[in-house]
Amino acid sequence: MSQSLVMEKSAQTEHTTAVSNKMSFEYLERNRYGVMVALMLIVGCSAGIAVGVGALTQVLSLSLLALTTMAALSMMLALAPIKTIVYTSAIAIITDIIIILVNLIM
Repeated sequence: MSQSLVMEKSAQTEHTTAVSNKMSFEYLERNRYGVMVALMLIVGCSAGIAVGVGALTQVLSLSLLALTTMAALSMMLALAPIKTIVYTSAIAIITDIIIILVNLIM
């Protein structure tokens, strides 16, 4: 009985460790090029949608989109640390979502 309990507990610990490893920056660093491709696709498409929704006619929105999108893509091109790439991409995606929502509501 206690043997199976110990084995079950160690299996749960291994599963928890595997899940936490997938969310760490070390895991992202090992899979750098796959992460960069996914982020490049998301950042580029969301910026294109934001421009298409109406940011093309607003100078401030277009400037914010260009600044954040080019910062994220430049970090990817320069092979910056994955932490920097993830943060700049997150800022670009959040900016895109805000601009999309503002233009759809107004």
